Amino acid sequence: LFFIVLLTGSIPVVMSLNMGAFMSESIRGALLSVDEGQKEAAYSLGMTNFQLVTRIVIPQAVRVALPPLFNDIINLIKMTSLAFMLGVPDIMGAAKIEGARTFRYFEIYAAVMLVYWLIIFVLGILHKLLEKKCANMY
Repeated sequence: LFFIVLLTGSIPVVMSLNMGAFMSESIRGALLSVDEGQKEAAYSLGMTNFQLVTRIVIPQAVRVALPPLFNDIINLIKMTSLAFMLGVPDIMGAAKIEGARTFRYFEIYAAVMLVYWLIIFVLGILHKLLEKKCANMY
């Protein structure tokens, strides 16, 4: 990753490429998790390829792909705090600069912790709601 940062000069591009690789693998695995028998049954009922994908494959693949995709999104949020080490200002970087200016590190880092916790908490609730909705479908 370090060499790609040097070549492109853009840390967000590198982070996007990295997460894109993980997310595409999660989606690929979810699509492959749909049983071949389900596809054969859809063809035997006379469904077209479009109907097969929209009615059989995607609903089952979404249910399988949700947990790893949400984990990838949460990891991307966590990686943004590491990006500051390479020169990209973010919440953690702004907190470090403000802490150096005011010498009130504890209060500032506590506020940053609450912001990160709130973001992750909201994503967790959204994840649970989506999983519950997908579970109710079947």
